[in-house]
Amino acid sequence: MGSQGYHVGEKWLPGTLTNKLQFFGSDVSLAERVVPDLMVFLNPIPNMHAIRECAMEHVPTIGIVDSNVDPRIVMYPIPANDESTRAAELIAGVLSIAGREGAALKGEVQAEEQERRQRRFRNVSRAQRRMRTQTLGI
Repeated sequence: MGSQGYHVGEKWLPGTLTNKLQFFGSDVSLAERVVPDLMVFLNPIPNMHAIRECAMEHVPTIGIVDSNVDPRIVMYPIPANDESTRAAELIAGVLSIAGREGAALKGEVQAEEQERRQRRFRNVSRAQRRMRTQTLGI
C-alpha cells in the first residue's frame, strides 16, 4: 500500500486499537483517528485478538479462510489455503494492487471535487459582484 500501509509481522499486541492512549502514549489525542481503514489477515486463527479489536472499532476485515476456519469471523472472507505461501503471496499482491488503484481513484475524485468547489466559489463571487454593482447603480 505504500507509505499509508502498515503491517504487523509479530504477535498482535492486544489493545493496539481499543486502548490507543496507553499504546501510543500521550502524543495521540483520543479524537485522532489512529485506526486503519481496513485490515487483512493472511491467517485469521492466530490473530483473533486483532479481529475482535477490529469488530469493536468497526474496522472492516479481509481474511484468507481455510476449510477449518469459520468464514463469519472476518467481514470479507477469501476461501483459500492459508498454509500455502504462494497463495498468500498471490492474494496479498492482488489486494495491494487493488488498494493502490483505489487510492489513486480516490485522489482523482477528490481533485475533481476540489475543482468543482473552486468553480462554484468563483461563480458565486462573480454573482455577488454583479449584485453589488446593480444595487449601487454603478
